[in-house]
Amino acid sequence: MPAPPFAFEMTSESTYPNYTLPLANSSLPDAPPSPMFDLVFAPLPVQLTSLPQTGCSLANVSSTGTVELNNTWLRGSGDWRSQWFVDGLSPDTNYTACVIQDEVKVSGPIYFVTKSSSFPCPLVYSLPYCPSTAYAVPLPPPQSPAVAYDTTSLSTNISDPLLQYMTNFTTMLLTFGCGRDLYSPLQTCSDCRREYRFLAMRYILLTMFPNHPLTSSDSSGSNAQAPLSALAAPAQ
Repeated sequence: MPAPPFAFEMTSESTYPNYTLPLANSSLPDAPPSPMFDLVFAPLPVQLTSLPQTGCSLANVSSTGTVELNNTWLRGSGDWRSQWFVDGLSPDTNYTACVIQDEVKVSGPIYFVTKSSSFPCPLVYSLPYCPSTAYAVPLPPPQSPAVAYDTTSLSTNISDPLLQYMTNFTTMLLTFGCGRDLYSPLQTCSDCRREYRFLAMRYILLTMFPNHPLTSSDSSGSNAQAPLSALAAPAQ
């Protein structure tokens, strides 16, 4: 689950004839200083939105579940955000979440619903070569103690073809006069590569691993709302 962006990637454009593009498996740059973000979440019946939407009021809410990971992440669109990996939530349950910045500013609410207890697919996230990816995939559970897939646990049988696609496109792109021949007064080869990475990697991953929705067979018949992707959940 991501927070609103707190910074944007700052890069310097290289010039012809020494125009370079990042490697397919480049590590993320060092994160800039981040504000203090706190995640507050509770089941829908708690009526989080009925409370005063202030940092002081929401900070006193006892969140359910356990935050296993809270770090900064550079999204594919070039914005830095805090992200959380939360475990121990009740299955097939509607939740409301808010993010408190520096104990004062409140973003949200964000609505989401958990999968049923019979849903078998683990999460894949935090892939530097697919930075906008964060959803459940039809893979067996990762080896303990991991509870989700990331670059340390995802099989090379999956990651290697993805990296090869990106390497081939980058090589082809550099055959153009990047930094010299302007095919657009607004966009550069770096912009083209970034958009290709987003579209191609998302298409390839969704083809290999269709995003699993919550269907009627997954639900116990409760009045659970339709699920919202954590990446698409609204934040104000």
